[in-house]
Amino acid sequence: MSQSPSVNDLHLANGSAGEPKAAPAGELRRWTDAALSSDTGVPLYIQIRNLLREQLRLGEWQADEPMPTEDQLGAHFGVSRTTVRQAMTDLAREGLVVRKAGRGTFARQPLMVLRMQQWHSLGVDIARRGLRSSKLTLCVEKLVANAEIAHRASEFAERDVFHLQQVRYADDVPIVVFDHYFPLDLCAFLADMPLDDADFSIQQALADHGIELARAKGEISATVASDLEAKYLEVERGTPLVEIATKTYTADERVVEYSKAVVRTDRYPLALYSDWSVETNAVRSSQ
Repeated sequence: MSQSPSVNDLHLANGSAGEPKAAPAGELRRWTDAALSSDTGVPLYIQIRNLLREQLRLGEWQADEPMPTEDQLGAHFGVSRTTVRQAMTDLAREGLVVRKAGRGTFARQPLMVLRMQQWHSLGVDIARRGLRSSKLTLCVEKLVANAEIAHRASEFAERDVFHLQQVRYADDVPIVVFDHYFPLDLCAFLADMPLDDADFSIQQALADHGIELARAKGEISATVASDLEAKYLEVERGTPLVEIATKTYTADERVVEYSKAVVRTDRYPLALYSDWSVETNAVRSSQ
């Protein structure tokens, strides 16, 4: 019975045995020999889509790097071009790849997904994808909570707050403009922290000062780029963006941070995950 070409087969396609050459752009490499299963009831194109999606999100193909051709993927998985085309069409609809007429299919920039439950670990999330996280501090100031802040976080009304505004980057590509607001009487020490250090964590700094974050809640809404956001996110003024406004609480229900993040979702797509088993167990335990 014939076998699909392995990763090593593809590496050796243009070289003599025992002398592997670097695979040309677009060939299968590095990532997986995972086999498809006809016993699960899951269509083959969905299995291929899921395998490729996971590897795209792990950064196995760099931005604008050619993906394997439909023929290569079909040979690798032992399926027809039609099956591969269905999988690639789904990935294109999800924005993970882009098709260029006459040139092929390319990985899309960026290959990142924002996990909402890890929003306070944005730097960690970027690093896990093999990218370099960096920051640019635009503003550090003391101010009295204005009407917008007081509306979003009434706990800060008429209080002195510490305001930190930063741009966050992944491999020097701007993805988020962050505005953080903290009660000054509780968090003034942040002004003396190395705020531009890529490894600096606000969450850890708060914990080091006895302020343990317990939960957060927020709102996601549409917005358009202001002059400042357009400048630092490298878009035109008025470009549609996503805004995430979040309040963070301690275990004793004190609000210790209000933040507003304006995100370029074409570079940093948002995704929500739900664990139904956790919700089901919570319902059962309450009965």
